[in-house]
Amino acid sequence: AFIDGRIRWVDGARRQTIARRFLEGNRLVREYQTYDVLRSLAEITRDGEASDSTRRVALEWAIRVWSSGRGLAPSQTEAADIYVPTRGGWRSAREAVFGDKWPSRDGGHRLERFLSQAHQYSETLGKTRNQLMIPFADWEVGFGDECEWSAFLSDAGVVDCLRPINVLTEDVVA
Repeated sequence: AFIDGRIRWVDGARRQTIARRFLEGNRLVREYQTYDVLRSLAEITRDGEASDSTRRVALEWAIRVWSSGRGLAPSQTEAADIYVPTRGGWRSAREAVFGDKWPSRDGGHRLERFLSQAHQYSETLGKTRNQLMIPFADWEVGFGDECEWSAFLSDAGVVDCLRPINVLTEDVVA
């Protein structure tokens, strides 16, 4: 739980204090679950009414939670459905692809080069080009380096390759 530092949570013998027992016993506070926090932050990134700066702050806090060491499986990170900034605007990480300006993602370099030449021949490839992540160097974040962000975004669902799609429905094939 996030509690003001002036409230003692344990006593000198590492036992729960009366204040803690009262607050927890009456369900006024509870230990936070990492996935719940990540899911709440992801909700902000999905909010089309929120400003870009608000969404970016939520995304930055999401990587902080993810990297906190409090045990998130990649499947939980992906299930949170975090939205990320792409050339075509904010979209689900599960729809986004790494591009050339993500140095730790070799496939992103090849993919962006391919899309820059082939998008004119296919509407679907043109749409995929809009799914390219904004280059990391253009992000206004104060936490983490490109490798950390790349790992986090990969867990969230961003890939560095084309996604197979059903040509009849244009749905991504899992």
